[in-house]
Amino acid sequence: MTEYAIVGVKMVDFEDKQGKPIKGASLYIVSKDKSVIGMKAQKIWLNEDICDMLDFDLTKSINQKLHVFFNEYGKVADIQLIA
Repeated sequence: MTEYAIVGVKMVDFEDKQGKPIKGASLYIVSKDKSVIGMKAQKIWLNEDICDMLDFDLTKSINQKLHVFFNEYGKVADIQLIA
């Protein structure tokens, strides 16, 4: 299982052009990857439901290590900090 480190968090709360509320977080993470010299950097989207179910504060989790679980559609299903 890939181990990631959180390097940035951007909390999002706005309405799209149709007036639909968009709430969640952009999570900036890095991981080791054999095909990359250095670290592989990614941005993943956490919708409001995922953010609400977390048992830790994203904004206080910079440099924390974690596992990210994706559903069959490639969307984030769960995140767990590594103790």
